[in-house]
Parts: sequence; C-alpha cells; structure tokens
Amino acid sequence: MPGQALPQLPLTPTPLLPHAQCGYKHFHVNDIATGASVSTADGITLSPDGTKAVIPLLVSTARTQLYSVDTDGTNPTCITCGQPGNNDGARWRPGSGDTILFVSTRDHANAIGGDGAGIGQELYAMRPDGSQATRLTFSNLWATNYHANWSPDGRRIVWGRTQARTWDVMVADFISDDSGMRLGPPRRVVHDTTWWETHGFSADGTSIITTNTRAGFLSTDIYSIDLLTGFRKRLTSNMTWDEHAHLSPDGRKLAWISSRYRPAAVAALNDGSLSPVYDFLWIVPGIFFEFDNPPAGYTTELTMADADGTNLQQLTNDNQVVADNEWSSDSRRVIYRQSDVPSGTSRIRLLTFDDCK
Repeated sequence: MPGQALPQLPLTPTPLLPHAQCGYKHFHVNDIATGASVSTADGITLSPDGTKAVIPLLVSTARTQLYSVDTDGTNPTCITCGQPGNNDGARWRPGSGDTILFVSTRDHANAIGGDGAGIGQELYAMRPDGSQATRLTFSNLWATNYHANWSPDGRRIVWGRTQARTWDVMVADFISDDSGMRLGPPRRVVHDTTWWETHGFSADGTSIITTNTRAGFLSTDIYSIDLLTGFRKRLTSNMTWDEHAHLSPDGRKLAWISSRYRPAAVAALNDGSLSPVYDFLWIVPGIFFEFDNPPAGYTTELTMADADGTNLQQLTNDNQVVADNEWSSDSRRVIYRQSDVPSGTSRIRLLTFDDCK
C-alpha cells in the first residue's frame, strides 16, 4: 500500500466533549507489581468494579501466565496456571465483568511470542477465575491474533489478525449463551500491509481506535475508523512514536504512549518520506530496535489529551518505556506497564486522579 499522510482531525469535536469528571492536574501512582517477574507482554486490565487487575507475570524465562491481583498489589492468584501455552493479552469485559479475553499459544506447537508480537497466537475467553477457557479464533501457525479489546457495551471485540499475510483489523460480536462462548461472523475493517494495531472503540461504539504507519515507514500515529462509513481520522501527527491509545469510558480523555519528549536519532527515519509498503515485514524488528537499544532507540511516556486533541499532558517523566495501558470503568484511573530497558525490569502501575468530583 502507498503512504498516505491524512490530515490530523479530532476524535470528538469540542462541543460534543462530555463534562470533565476530574481536573486531571493532581494524581498519585502506586505499583501493583514490580521486578523481573513482570512480563513485558501486553494485556493488563482492571475489573469493572475497580477492585482487581489481571496482569501477565513470568513463571519461567519464556512463559507468561495471567494473575489476578488486588489493585494495591496484594493477593496474587494465578488464573491460567495449569493451562497450556503462553498466556497474556488480558482484557476484562465491561459491565457484567463475567468474561476475560486473552491471547494464548496453547493450540500451536512452535508458536513464538505473545500479545505484542509473534506467530501462533489465538484469542480465547474465560471466566474471571480462569474456568471455561474457550478458543475464539482459528488461524494458521504463521499468523497471529492479538490486541483484542471490548466495545463499551461488552457486545463486540476488535482485534488484529495476520492470517491473510497483512495487518488486518477485525470486528465481531461476542456471544455467550447456553451453547458457550464464541464470536459471530467477523468483519474485516482494514486489509493492507501497513501496520495496524487495535486499541478499542469510541465511547458510542461507532468507531475503532488504532495505531497505524500509513503516513510513512515506521511512522506510528493514532487513527480512528468509522465502522459505518470507513472514514479514517489521523488523531496524532508527531514524527516520533505514538501508540497504545485508549479512550476513557466517559469519552473525555485519550491516553497513549509517546516518544515525543525525548526523540532519539532514529526518529529521523520516521519523517514519512519512506514508503510503509513493507511494514508487514519490518514492524516487529523495527519495534525491537527502537525500544531495546538506548540511547539510539526511543523512550516513551504516558500521555493524555482531551478527545478533541486539546490539553495535551505528559503524565510520566521517567525516561523509560511505557507500553500497554487501560482506563478504569469510572474514567478516574489508568493502569499501565513501564519498563526500564537497561536493567531489564518492569512494573505494573496504577495512576489515580485525585482531583475528581
């Protein structure tokens, strides 16, 4: 696919922004988990009632399992131990909270990687205690299904798939009835060779939020796609790395990770002048180079703005790599993973806004 630098537009026009619940100026951060056992896999999530988190922890050098833990870091319980495969990519279903989506390699021998990248990953669903684990997607070993996220009403999911040897964006209904859990017929929203990573839905469920490199080779920006018309908006246009954008459930704030604060020399390659046509092959090694090789690569900070693009805020300032994140159901907290690449340690952190009504 040719490069296409769309103009930057807001996700939500200013007059349509919901009332702000918080001042977003005062907050505190506590660690839920820290140290070498914290996996760098994507997929951290909060329960709808805000009392628990599900996080990926290493149980061996190359094996990740999902743990339920109180949001103060106490009472860790492994909910996928005893199940096969590498398990990560957790997302708790909004509303009822009766289901957790996750990613696993259990049905593919020789699978590599996890929710962030790899081959042989499929989507699964289970109950919050780890029971009734059910396979939802069926792809070849060389493909992956990853970054599944729920719609606000918990009735649909969006995810990325490489079964067609492209970065496809898929949407499907989630069905849970007397016959079990499954997906309805999937709809392919995007089909091209630039890199698409899926991050969720708009507050009204009419659009999906993604990362894409269509503006140029490894030039990652945040986009939204209208599910009815297919119209695409480019929400950020910084020449450095913007990724992992998630909208607060109330629709007011967009949180994502950005390298704009300490752009490294590698950013000079990402000015949009190089075609993204080969990103299907290059994005994974590109990510490893850019984030695993300081000071040549990037560091990223948790960043936030109103959904109309105003009030940009840098929430962290640690010169590390902030990655996956998710809002709490009340739109007052953000759970995120932060990694110190030189030391090889990571931590799961919870940011809580203190100036809320």
